[in-house]
Amino acid sequence: MRIISIALLLLVTIATSADTIPLKKLAPPSDLSGILEAHGIAHDEDGPVPYTAIVTIKRHVDGYMCQWSAGPGSNILALAHRDGNTFTVAWISRNMPGVSVFKIAKGEKEMSGKWMALPSATWEVESLKFVAPLPVKRKIGEA
Repeated sequence: MRIISIALLLLVTIATSADTIPLKKLAPPSDLSGILEAHGIAHDEDGPVPYTAIVTIKRHVDGYMCQWSAGPGSNILALAHRDGNTFTVAWISRNMPGVSVFKIAKGEKEMSGKWMALPSATWEVESLKFVAPLPVKRKIGEA
């Protein structure tokens, strides 16, 4: 009976002290906002087609707003989410939905991944490389 009492007392002590043990707070991931250059390969009926694009990523609430521009009239708007070193993007191009999944490299200046869109629903590859930070918007009258 004495062993059970001691065990119960120990259990209650541990359970009540758990609320007072400070937990190490994890630092939020850094902001991925910026201008990036995309390089990828898409496939069409003639085979592989390499492409480049300029990608703008801007932090927005809990996610990111993104835009891929590969030339006049080829803008793709997207919504993205970061979870650790994974950057997931949902987008629409030519009225067809698509998704991209990137792994963020150490240093956060590059990402490599894959994307898929309807109607083909086959995985293609793409890499992103940081080029420049976003321009800073200044209020009127600021130097």
